[in-house]
Amino acid sequence: MAIGLAVGAGAGVAAHFAAAGAPWLESLIANFTEPAGQLFLRMLFGLVIPLIVSALPLGVTGLGDLGRVGRLGLRTLAYTVTTSAIAVALGVTLVNLFAPGASVKARAAAEATLPAAAPAPVGDGFGVDFFLKLVPKNPVEAMAQGDMLAVMVFSLFLGIGLAATRTAGARRLEEALQGVYDVVTTLLGWVIQLAPYGVACLLFTATARMGFDVLRDLAAYVLVVLAALAIHMFVVYSLAVRWLGKMRPLDFFRGSREAMITAFSTASSNATLPTALRVADQNLRLPEHVSHFVLTIGSTTNQHGTALFEGVTVLFLAQVAGV
Repeated sequence: MAIGLAVGAGAGVAAHFAAAGAPWLESLIANFTEPAGQLFLRMLFGLVIPLIVSALPLGVTGLGDLGRVGRLGLRTLAYTVTTSAIAVALGVTLVNLFAPGASVKARAAAEATLPAAAPAPVGDGFGVDFFLKLVPKNPVEAMAQGDMLAVMVFSLFLGIGLAATRTAGARRLEEALQGVYDVVTTLLGWVIQLAPYGVACLLFTATARMGFDVLRDLAAYVLVVLAALAIHMFVVYSLAVRWLGKMRPLDFFRGSREAMITAFSTASSNATLPTALRVADQNLRLPEHVSHFVLTIGSTTNQHGTALFEGVTVLFLAQVAGV
C-alpha cells in the first residue's frame, strides 16, 4: 500500500508537470484511474453497514454486564472529548502563532481559488432535533441513506437487547451476527489485496489534476496543518498509547500502519473502519469486545484530524479576510 501510494502520487505529479490539461491525460483519469479508485472506495463503503450492524452489537454483548457498557461508553466519551479538545487547541495555537493567512501571497491564492460569494452553510444544528434524529424511525431507511450515527444507535440498542435477553433465540441471533462479521472480514481481506492499486489510482487522480501548484501558493497554510497533525499524531497519540494503553508507541504505529495508509489515501473514517477493525484484531491483538465498540463509535465521533483541520482553516480564512 505504501508503494502504491508513492507510485500513484509520483506518477500523478510527473503527469501534471509534463501534460497538465492534455486530452490524453484527462481521458486516462476519467476512464481509468478515477473509476478504479472509486471502485475501491465503493467496495470499502459497501462493507461499512454490515460491519457496524454486526461488530457493535457483538462488542456490547461481549462486555456481558450492561454496567460495563456504560462505563466503557463514559470512558470513550471522556477520551474523545479530551483528545479532540487537544487537537483543536494545537491547531488554533499554531495558526495564531504563524498566521499563514496574513501574507499577501496567501490572500491572492485564496481569492483565486475561493468563490466570490460562498453560500451560507445549512445545518441541522445541535438542538433537540439532532438527538431525535439519532434514533431512526426505520433502521433500514437509515442504512439506505448512509446515516451512520442512526445506524450506530440502532446497533447499540440491538447489542444491549442481546446482552439483556438470555434465551436460545437471542443466542442464535448472536451467532448469526458473528457469521455476518466473519463473512465481512473475509470480503475485506479480498478488498485489501486490491488496496495498493486502488490507493495508486486515487493518488494519481488527485495529483495529476492539481499538482503542487495549490500547495506551493498556500505553503504556509499547508505546513501549519501538517505540523499540527504531526504533533497530535506522534506526540499526543504516543503519550496516550504509553500511559493509557500500556503499549510501546513504536509497536502501535507499526501495527497500525495499514489502517493509517488507508485513512490517508481514502480521506474517510468510515471507509477506513473495516481496515481499522481488522488491524485491531489481527495486528494489535486488542480485546474484540472493546475494539469493536470503541472503533465503530469512534469512526464518526472521534475525528481528531477533522477537528484540528477545521480549527486551523476557520482562523486562516479569517486572517485572509482581515477579520
